[in-house]
Order: sequence, then structure tokens, then C-alpha cells
Amino acid sequence: MAPVAVTAQAVSPAITFLPAAPAKSALRVTADRADWTYPLGASATFRVSFELNPYPVGGVAIKYRLGPDMREGAELDAMVPAEGLVLPVTATAAPGFVRCIVTATVEGKALRDSASVGFAPE
Repeated sequence: MAPVAVTAQAVSPAITFLPAAPAKSALRVTADRADWTYPLGASATFRVSFELNPYPVGGVAIKYRLGPDMREGAELDAMVPAEGLVLPVTATAAPGFVRCIVTATVEGKALRDSASVGFAPE
């Protein structure tokens, strides 16, 4: 492939370049199964991640609650690494739902997300 010559061109003074809009942080809580349903006694996990488009962000402090829906339990603290944080769900012997609620403050903005899984929901 032959080298290509590049020449500099002056930019017209009428053109104004605006700074790029700041990237937005996104908190995501997802179950390890797309359909979020599990048989009784099966293990499940929630994955917590942050994305500062287009890259994942690590080292973000969160507060989370994990437990039976409407009774999520005590608020706990954790740090989310760039690859995400996996929160295990204890297998249940009775049908029901487990919910994970996560909150964080990123770049001065309060973020919240949640996800639920169902054990034998039918």
C-alpha cells in the first residue's frame, strides 16, 4: 500500500467546535438469567455494574439491599470493580421473589436500580 500524503488545511473561523457532552453514568443491576426465573433450590446471582459510555467504571461505592421482595433486609456497603460485582442469592425452598436494590452517588448524581428474580413463580 502506497503512503498517502496528508496536508493541513485551515479551519474556517466561522466554524465553532462545541465540547462533547459529558458522558452519563449508568448503574445496572441484572439477574444471571434473562428470564429471571429459577426452580426451587437453584442458585442465582445479581450483577451490579457501572458504565461511563462507552467504558465500564470501577471503584464505585454502593449501598444495597438483598432479600425477599418487600423485605429486602439490611442495607450493606460494597465497592464495584470495573468488571462488575456479583451478589449471590441464597437458594430458596419455598416459591417467591428476591429483590436487589442498589444506590450510589456518581459525579454528584444519585443513582438507583433494582432487579428481581423469581423462584418457581408459577
